[in-house]
Amino acid sequence: RESATLHVELPAETIVNAAQSALRPILENLFTNAIDHGGPETTVWLGAVDDGFYVEDDGPGIPEGERDRVFEEGFTTAEDGTGTGLAIVSDAVDRLKWDVGIDVGRTGGAKVVLRNCLLATDPSRPSVSDVTYDLTDARDVGSLKAGGSSRYDPSSDQWIVSGDGDDIYAENTDFRYVYTTLAGPVTITARVVDVEAVNHYSKAGVIVRDSADDDATHGYVGLTPGHGVETTWRQERGGPTVSQQLESGAGDAHWLRLDRIGDRVTCYVSRDGEGWRTIDQRSVPLSDPITVGLAVCSVVPRRTCTARFDSVSVRRLVTKTD
Repeated sequence: RESATLHVELPAETIVNAAQSALRPILENLFTNAIDHGGPETTVWLGAVDDGFYVEDDGPGIPEGERDRVFEEGFTTAEDGTGTGLAIVSDAVDRLKWDVGIDVGRTGGAKVVLRNCLLATDPSRPSVSDVTYDLTDARDVGSLKAGGSSRYDPSSDQWIVSGDGDDIYAENTDFRYVYTTLAGPVTITARVVDVEAVNHYSKAGVIVRDSADDDATHGYVGLTPGHGVETTWRQERGGPTVSQQLESGAGDAHWLRLDRIGDRVTCYVSRDGEGWRTIDQRSVPLSDPITVGLAVCSVVPRRTCTARFDSVSVRRLVTKTD
């Protein structure tokens, strides 16, 4: 409304990887909810958190005891409210496999925070230097019942990597890891030639980790046989891993890229290795030296999944401080 104020605190280049038809009703209903509860002259802020974004208002807020109920169909704190707006938001968030919660805003109003989104506030790609690194080490991370294997075939310029394991998700961190150890800003690119469909969530991709240890923090982007492009993140050492899938719009994007600059990790995909699409970006605690390389997990213990990668390249990034 003309009497209300909207402050957009997101960088102009911010990307959210979601269909407009899915994102629009979330924003529409959150803005409407702010007006309904804060009045026609309310102020609304739209901004970013590390793994998502928020819509905040300067209205009366939501009592702590009611925050778990406000997303239920029919529940409302307004005298003439219908209780449908935040229920629509909840349904849309569930379909996107995001998370949603309520915090207290800067003036005491409601701050609706949407997390685990495929989002990047800085989707630009830094320049790549001539400094290259070879993948020199390999190990099984976590509990691989069948054991992993990996080898480089110089005749085809391909890495053939096999691994089983429960998953790279939630409390599980099981995969075959082919990697190198280095310091500084770095990028890894690779093309997934194929990945065996042992499970529809079997994984083959590129990963950066704080170390080669089982409990290391990480950022990952890869392919699955049944759910398209997937990112996974462990942002606390030994903590749980969260994931997101981009199941449409990038089904034939078999090129993967992952950039690390400090604690910021950015994931990209491409159809041809030249035109890159930014997928996700988050902060991951990473202390030099770090490890970076290829990861394969079958998601079926005792049954290995084999993936083939070519055009694998690990190179130093050129940053503004160089």
